[in-house]
Amino acid sequence: MENFDWTTFGDNVLIDGLFGSAIVIASFALFFYICFVFVKRFMKTRHLDNQKSILNIVRGLFWIILVLIILSRFHIFSSIAQGIIASSGIIALIAGIAAQDTIGNLLSGIMVVASKPFIVGDLIKINGEQLIGFVEEITLRHTIIRTYENNRIIVPNNQINQATIENATLIDSTKGNYFLVPVSYDSDIDLATKIIEEECMAHPDFVDTRTPLEISTGVKPIVVRCIEFSQYAMMLRCTVNSENSFKGFEMLSDLRFSIKKRFDKEGIEIPYNQAFIKK
Repeated sequence: MENFDWTTFGDNVLIDGLFGSAIVIASFALFFYICFVFVKRFMKTRHLDNQKSILNIVRGLFWIILVLIILSRFHIFSSIAQGIIASSGIIALIAGIAAQDTIGNLLSGIMVVASKPFIVGDLIKINGEQLIGFVEEITLRHTIIRTYENNRIIVPNNQINQATIENATLIDSTKGNYFLVPVSYDSDIDLATKIIEEECMAHPDFVDTRTPLEISTGVKPIVVRCIEFSQYAMMLRCTVNSENSFKGFEMLSDLRFSIKKRFDKEGIEIPYNQAFIKK
């Protein structure tokens, strides 16, 4: 045992000898460690979700590759390791075809996180009025959106990446809300207009978007216009600005109640089709 030659043993067992194989394995181990540290720091700077799961996957892949490299240094295992490495390309191709939707969602998730068209907490609209809600969570596979009804909608990132997105939480988030009020032909239109203007301006969520020049020249904060003579009513409409769509929805609901009460008090009628009223 004292005369045992490790160098000769290494030359017989290892392809590149003891020192050559040690250098190759150490070089790959150092390379994988540097790559892992780079991936970890990149994810932290980008604030990616599911960091722990992704790092575990990356770490596992690096260990598998390193073990195959170590086995390939031994004469007895070299053919087996090379066969596994050669077949991994075919396996990866088959897996890629089978999971192309998943891979597409992952790549789209990376693009969403990197470009940041929206962040958690933003109010967004997807494809016009198709889906409206607050972004609750962004993962590499999907985005969770909370609607006004407090439902959670899970949208694959591949669809998010192809959709037209309106972000209502960006710098200028003021929302112009159309407010439609029908008034009977027998009612005092001037009084009805005055009531609508007063109630809109009195609401705490109303936002006055007039410029200083418009204020100095006497432009009204609320302008009520008649847009149609319908069969039963004059259709009056105004634009009431709010901070965002969510507050605008609540504000219009409040205004319908308050204006209806003022109309009843002042004798202004909101007409309806009486043919549907049962006697």
